[in-house]
Amino acid sequence: MTHQVKFFIALAVLFSMLTVQLTVTGSALAADDDLTIKKIMKVAFKGDLVRKVGTNKATAQEKQELLKLVKAMQGMKPPKGDSESWTEKTKALVDAVQASVDGKEDAAMLLKKSTNCAACHKSHKPE
Repeated sequence: MTHQVKFFIALAVLFSMLTVQLTVTGSALAADDDLTIKKIMKVAFKGDLVRKVGTNKATAQEKQELLKLVKAMQGMKPPKGDSESWTEKTKALVDAVQASVDGKEDAAMLLKKSTNCAACHKSHKPE
């Protein structure tokens, strides 16, 4: 083998390793024991994940990632406000993402309705 071929093989191996590492790192957030509402908001809502799922541009893996994140948030205590409201809002969110994962026709509408940021923040986001 020439040096160029060896170089390209080594480069391909390195690229593959980086791709695997990025994939593992990205999905590790949902399994993170230190997961907080703030981290979920940053990844799922301030990032592009909810928009991608809502416009049906997300991969199956991204939909599953969002589902893991919103399920984790559902089990958390609201930082402000009553837990009944929190349970209602997070259940609607989990149901909407699950509908997307399941490929249901009304998933985009459900997700749009359940991701009304102002309604949730007014009740539950601390000052």
